[in-house]
Amino acid sequence: MKDFIKKSAVVYSKAQKEIEKAAKKLLKNKKINKKEAEEMFAKFLEASKKTEKKLHDQIKKETKKFTKKVEKVKEKNLIA
Repeated sequence: MKDFIKKSAVVYSKAQKEIEKAAKKLLKNKKINKKEAEEMFAKFLEASKKTEKKLHDQIKKETKKFTKKVEKVKEKNLIA
């Protein structure tokens, strides 16, 4: 699980850098203006927050399922 979270953070960081790099290049080449670059980055951040929430909810759900399984095993071992 830790590796997955670390890899996710690395991917996010790389994506953020690529978005910034692309926005700067587009600005430099006058393909977009500053406002459009800011909007592009804001959309990326918004999408990232939604993805982060989904990931957090999924991890929470899986953790609860795992905890329930561990509790059942503990109960069976105490009863037996």
